[in-house]
Amino acid sequence: MKNLCGILFFVCTITVKAQYKIFPDSTAIWGYIKYGNPNICNNGICEIDMVYQITSDTVLFTNNYHQLHSATAYLGGLREDSLLKKVFFIQAGDSSENLLYDFSLNVGDTIQSLSNCSMAITVTSIDSTNNYSPDYRRIFHVSSPGNDFIEGIGSLGGILAPLCNGIDFHWDLTCLSIDGNLIFSTGNPLLNCLNPLAMSEFNKRNAVTLTPNVLRSGQTISINFNYIFPIEKIEIINIEGKVLEVNINDLTVSTTHLQSGIFFLSITARDQTKFRSSFIIQ
Repeated sequence: MKNLCGILFFVCTITVKAQYKIFPDSTAIWGYIKYGNPNICNNGICEIDMVYQITSDTVLFTNNYHQLHSATAYLGGLREDSLLKKVFFIQAGDSSENLLYDFSLNVGDTIQSLSNCSMAITVTSIDSTNNYSPDYRRIFHVSSPGNDFIEGIGSLGGILAPLCNGIDFHWDLTCLSIDGNLIFSTGNPLLNCLNPLAMSEFNKRNAVTLTPNVLRSGQTISINFNYIFPIEKIEIINIEGKVLEVNINDLTVSTTHLQSGIFFLSITARDQTKFRSSFIIQ
């Protein structure tokens, strides 16, 4: 009788660990850092990205999808068929959905990235881990390093770009929060999935990109602004601190009225966070 109870306990324990873990069905935030060549990127950190899932669903072609957003744009809709253990994604502007994850795969099966950024990759092993959440989830190890993916979380190299980590760069999952609860974090101060608005200095330095930032009078500057809130005001300031021009949410700046010199471009976001960059007119 004792042996039978021991066997039953062992079976029940394995069953709990192997239970399928669904993707978040409410508010969630995934945070990633892209690492690359330190000669090109700031100390080897090329980009910081966050994907936000909001509670509002959208209906597309009779299916309900969770809305996914980046800091500046709507990315598309995500839905899961928990019976099939598959996750589908319909990209913003598209009229058809694509298979994003298949958690019914077995060892030896091959998979292809949604964005076709890699050759077919093979599932080499399937384990159970609690390294990325308080509970155990199945992790699918694949033949391409850095592209493993986890039930209910997605790829360690980017939720919407599974299997896209390469040799010259790689994305790393840095944090994940669900309903305001931190599920996973590496502790990297560059990203905060509990308070994404508390931007680090790296984020602020890289939130604004001016193209070009060295130009001649009469050329136009394009502004790339990567932040969760939109622009409320843009100011051009000369080296003496005088405000020369104020724009309202215009991502192009004309320099026809500016003489040669150093200028600052100050951006105030809707939440009143301020950003500053500079440009030179030769």
